[in-house]
Amino acid sequence: MVPLLLVLIGPYGATGAALAVSLANLIAMLFNVFQVNQILPGTARKTFVQSLPFVLAGGLMALTVELIEDPIINLAGGANIMALAILIVVAAVVYIGVVVAVQRQLIIDLIDLSIKALAIEQRWPGLVPARLRTDKQQTSINEQ
Repeated sequence: MVPLLLVLIGPYGATGAALAVSLANLIAMLFNVFQVNQILPGTARKTFVQSLPFVLAGGLMALTVELIEDPIINLAGGANIMALAILIVVAAVVYIGVVVAVQRQLIIDLIDLSIKALAIEQRWPGLVPARLRTDKQQTSINEQ
């Protein structure tokens, strides 16, 4: 990552730093997938297919930030903390929106897993979605 930072940060600034980090992580991921595929042959293709929605979300997020960066900086009166905060919020909304749109079931499964792992049904049963409630919990909530 350091060599990429040295090469890209000068001519491209923060965008170059982001690109350097992204490229370094991509190279690391490819190396890790290669290693796992050596142990479990045939997993590389599945890993890449499972990664595509997140690559799409990241690409759309980066494109959105690139397209709105200058207008946001002008609107905020320069490159300041307000412009940065707005860009971060927009980037997060785009990324999360795309992931939710293309991986809805995965998000639901992660929420369900979190609810069970944190024992929310015992602490705050009213927060548990109906699909996860047992008949006993449903009766208890209806009585309240």
